[in-house]
Amino acid sequence: MQVLRTALSENAVRVIDLFRDWDVNGDGAVSFKEFVMGVTLLGFPGDRAAAMLFREWDSDGSGSLQVIAC
Repeated sequence: MQVLRTALSENAVRVIDLFRDWDVNGDGAVSFKEFVMGVTLLGFPGDRAAAMLFREWDSDGSGSLQVIAC
């Protein structure tokens, strides 16, 4: 999980930009499915670590990560 977190934070593109790209349906949020697909595109397996990180970031338990402008 730490490797994935580090890769996302050190990526040349801001994480918010990645999330916007991963928001396939354009609803302003990244669902778990969209998150796993995005993580896989970065070369990481969409496995338990991705699920744990998603749950950590989904602090309100909504099942999605909001894509907000920073």
